[in-house]
Amino acid sequence: MENINKYIDEILNELSSGVVKSDIYLYMKLNTKNISDSQMTPVLNLKNEVYKKQLYEKINEYVLTYVKYNYIDIKDLKIKRLIALLFADMTITDFNDPLLYVERKIDFLNNKLFSNFSFYSEYFEGNININITPCSKETPYEFRICLISEDDNYIFPTINYGISNDTCYIYAVQDYNPHINNPFHKKIKRKLYKLNSKVEDNKEYSEYKENKSDYYPFNITDVTPSFIYSLSIFLNEVYKLGVDKVKVVTFLPLRYDNRIRVFIKKMFRRGLSKEIMKDSFKDFMKYNNQIQSNITEKLIRTFYRISYHFDNVSITSNPFDVDEYLNIKLNEFTMSNNEILNEIISKNNNKTI
Repeated sequence: MENINKYIDEILNELSSGVVKSDIYLYMKLNTKNISDSQMTPVLNLKNEVYKKQLYEKINEYVLTYVKYNYIDIKDLKIKRLIALLFADMTITDFNDPLLYVERKIDFLNNKLFSNFSFYSEYFEGNININITPCSKETPYEFRICLISEDDNYIFPTINYGISNDTCYIYAVQDYNPHINNPFHKKIKRKLYKLNSKVEDNKEYSEYKENKSDYYPFNITDVTPSFIYSLSIFLNEVYKLGVDKVKVVTFLPLRYDNRIRVFIKKMFRRGLSKEIMKDSFKDFMKYNNQIQSNITEKLIRTFYRISYHFDNVSITSNPFDVDEYLNIKLNEFTMSNNEILNEIISKNNNKTI
C-alpha cells in the first residue's frame, strides 16, 4: 500500500509537469493542483482531501485486482507504469470524477463476462473461434475472432471492451492483418466484401454528395467489412449475456496530447530553428488532427452501419450530444438484412463452448 501510494504521489506531481517517468516515458499533462494556467490544461478534480484519500485507496484496489486476474507477483509488476496508463485512458468526463472512473476500471477486471466458444460457418468454410484474452491496453480483455479452415487461418478485427454494471464500453476495434495478401486472405476479403451488397447511403449523404446540402452525415458504405462481421458477433453475445447498453469511446485526450508532446520533444532534440519548428508543428497538428478525425469518424460510421443491418441496434446519441460517448441501445437480435450476418445469429444459437 505504501509503495503504491508513493507511485501515485509521483505520478500526480509529474503529470503537472508534462512527463511521467517510469520504465517508459509518457508525455502527457494534467492539472493535478487545481491551479489555473495559460495553457488551459485539463483539470483532474480531486475535490477535497477525503475524496483524494478514497481515490488513493481505490487505485490500490485496482492494482491488487490487476495482479489477481493477470496471475503475476506484485513484485514483478511495473506498478508506476500501470497507474500512469490508468490516467492516460481517462476521458474528459473522467477528469471530473476520477474515483468513479477507477471503480469502473475495477469492474472491467471483475467482469470478463464471456467464455470462449466457436461455431461452424458454411459461408467461410471453417470454424469461427472466439477467445477472450487478457490484454494490457485501454481495457483488460480482448474479444478475438479467428477463422480456422483446412487451408489457413484468418484473424478478424479484435474488440477491446470493458463491462461495468449493465453497460459495455468499447475502446477500440483493431485489425491485425490489413496488409496480408496471400491467396487465402484475398479469398476471405472477397467474401467479406459481399457484406456491402445492396448497401445504400442514406438520403442525407446522397444530398451531400450531390452538393445539395452542406451537412455531412456518416457515410455507411465507407467502412471495413471485417469490422462489421466482428462487431455483429460481439454485440449479439453482449446482449445475450444481459448487457443492453453500449458506450463507444471515441477520444482519449491524454493519448492525443502524448502524440503532440512526443513530436515537440523530437523537434527540440533535432535542434531546429524556431521558424522551422513553428512550420513543422503546424503541419504536424494538421496531420494529427486529421488522423484523430479519421479514427473517430470511421469508428462512428461502423456502428451506424451495424445499425443499418440490425433493427435492434439503435444509436441513441452521438459523441458530445449527451455525453462524450457514442451511445447505443441493444434489443434482441433476430434477423439482419444481410445473409452473411444472418448466419451469425442462427449459428450462435447452436454454438460450441
